[in-house]
Order: sequence, then structure tokens, then C-alpha cells
Amino acid sequence: MQVLVLRTTVADGRFVRAGQVYDLSEADARTLLQLGKARPADAVEAQEAPPMTTDSVPVVDVELKKPRGRRK
Repeated sequence: MQVLVLRTTVADGRFVRAGQVYDLSEADARTLLQLGKARPADAVEAQEAPPMTTDSVPVVDVELKKPRGRRK
């Protein structure tokens, strides 16, 4: 069954990204539909995830700053 994934999650043993249409097994598709994480693809107009611009920085490349100060 083809579904439009609304939130990134795992289905059929793989990651499925939000905004993409996937062909999933009936059981996994039904589960995602019941949880509100997907919609049937035939009921959805052709939508695509917004493209990343060249200025966008993936979250995994952001460095975290260490907290300053002493621990009490």
C-alpha cells in the first residue's frame, strides 16, 4: 500500500522520511495510518519535502558547546 509519511519513523525495517511516498506492507501502512504518521498516497496531492538550500546545515554537523562553570 502506498502512503505519504507525515513524520519520520521506521516501517518495514527501514527508516521512512517525512514528506516521501513509500510502498509499505498492508500491516505497517495500516499501523502508520492509525497512529497518524501517514496518509494514503492516493488521497494526497503531489507534495514533496522542501528542498535543502546550499545554506542549510545538517543537524549532525552542529557542534555542541560545553557548559561553563563549576558543578555544585
